[in-house]
Amino acid sequence: MINEVGDTDNPVFIEEAYKKSNNNSSSPPDLMIFDNCLFSNSTLKNYLYSKKYNIKYQESIFIDNSKKYHEDYWAIVPTDIIDIIDTESSSIELSFELDSNNPLYNDYLFESIIVDKKKTKGIQPIFIEPYTKEIVIEESILEFIKENKLTGLSFIDITKFQPHKMFKKNNDIINI
Repeated sequence: MINEVGDTDNPVFIEEAYKKSNNNSSSPPDLMIFDNCLFSNSTLKNYLYSKKYNIKYQESIFIDNSKKYHEDYWAIVPTDIIDIIDTESSSIELSFELDSNNPLYNDYLFESIIVDKKKTKGIQPIFIEPYTKEIVIEESILEFIKENKLTGLSFIDITKFQPHKMFKKNNDIINI
């Protein structure tokens, strides 16, 4: 399992992967992403809660196409925005600048990403990375998701992240 991810010291991105079904009565998957929140059934929420991470949780209800309620969901809201990219060593190009002091408001193109290991020490296990504007999770959370076969998302190592990879099948995506 670890060899799928590569360097296990790197955080992993979450990509939305809600597959549309031909069956209108299909249930939502175990995991979903919407507006920088991770939505999960209670399996992942209970695991994160047991670890006492500084993460906000909000009960959520989903209604499927058959008007069936799914009440066993939680919004898991990252509480931190953390820059972990080594911008000096990475190949990043600024494509649009709104605020030179805040990378979250700007748009970037990535040729290669290098993680600054000093920035990853002691940080929260789920956060928003401002240069990519994506949710980042640590390896232990990915392993929990894989072990429990939680469906709905695919993952990519942050060092292999490029926006176009998030929308089409490629060898860097880890599917559960």
